Amino acid sequence: MPTTVPQISFNINLQSDERVKLIAYRHWLVLARNLSIWFTFWFICTVIFLWRVSIVGIDSLNTVLFGAGTIFFAAMIYSYFDWRNDALVVTNQRVISYNSRFLISVQRNELYVREIEDVKTVTESIFSRYFDYGEIEVQTASRLRNIAFLGIVNPTLVRDTILEFVEPVKEEEQVGRVEQIVRARVLKQGVMPSLPPLSDFIPPEQTGRTLLGIIPPSPEVRGNSIIWRKHWLFLFVEAANPILLFLILNLSWSLLIGNDFIRSGGSLLILAVLDLFCIAWLIYEVIDWRNDEYIVTPINIIDIERKPLGRETKRETTWDKIQNVSLNQENLWARILKYGDVELFTAGQNENFTFRGVAAPDSVLAVISDYRDQFEQRARDRDFDSTLMLLQHYHKLQREELQVLFDDHRTHIESKLPPPEQLETGN
Repeated sequence: MPTTVPQISFNINLQSDERVKLIAYRHWLVLARNLSIWFTFWFICTVIFLWRVSIVGIDSLNTVLFGAGTIFFAAMIYSYFDWRNDALVVTNQRVISYNSRFLISVQRNELYVREIEDVKTVTESIFSRYFDYGEIEVQTASRLRNIAFLGIVNPTLVRDTILEFVEPVKEEEQVGRVEQIVRARVLKQGVMPSLPPLSDFIPPEQTGRTLLGIIPPSPEVRGNSIIWRKHWLFLFVEAANPILLFLILNLSWSLLIGNDFIRSGGSLLILAVLDLFCIAWLIYEVIDWRNDEYIVTPINIIDIERKPLGRETKRETTWDKIQNVSLNQENLWARILKYGDVELFTAGQNENFTFRGVAAPDSVLAVISDYRDQFEQRARDRDFDSTLMLLQHYHKLQREELQVLFDDHRTHIESKLPPPEQLETGN
């Protein structure tokens, strides 16, 4: 149940001015659902075990049943502690998700209030609405950093508590953005708001790692750009041919030599030449795979297909032309191995971009969608800047017009006054 009492089984390192406002746990029905499976197996094993013990006593089958029942009972205890250690903590500065796999792993995610864009709740059925539990998702500018907590008690209360601290911060940020634009454009103080770097949209744990310096990471952060490549499976498929040929040649040569069908002198030279050909073919396939890049920069999106000894095809488009982004995983293997196609729909009918077979396509989709949202926000800032410029010119012309009217009026008044000599003599 949600509680305002800070009874936490883990340390969240509160700041001096930070206070815990709410702690929410998973609903007891989540525990009941997990326990029901293990309880069913434990109950069946126990009933059969007790029935057979009363008839035949202890034998090998009863020993197996007793061992299985013990394992299922231990699984129920494990499920309880696993459920008990999960919590969502809301403070006046942060939202912290703590997911503990009992005795195995701990996953902790946290977001500062200023990073939160929105909070979404989902109750999937009448049953979940009746028992008041569901899913809550704390959304940020980067979908990869969102916090999702399933089976939480009273998701509406949790959402309202988070938004209680988020909305004032967002209002302050909006006012600050407007003030920054006004100061930069009108008062010539400071600079206009700028887009965050692309690297901010990829959490550090999402960044790929190189393999022996041969297979580069995907995604790869290079300066202000993010580079994705096709999934390693496509490299494996292309590299399989030279590897298989290499193995067949060497195995065949060994068998022929072992059975005295050929002599090792000239045949060894021929084998060495064929092996070098296979190695060169393999290197070609690796370079060919590495050279196909899908690049996202702060200005544009680039699709490069480059043959090691052939031509290069390069297509690019700018962010303002991107209309929509979609993800397509055609089969079960694509979902299991986590690869797919990310298609970018542009304003032109025949200018759509497709990142084919990229690894972690959901990550690619999230980064592109998130950055496009930020790009559109900056476009709105530029529209506001244009409005400010128009108003600035309007007020400048208005001041000039008023100055002309003031000068004309002063000239008119001065023309009605007597000369200064008459004013001095009093005549």
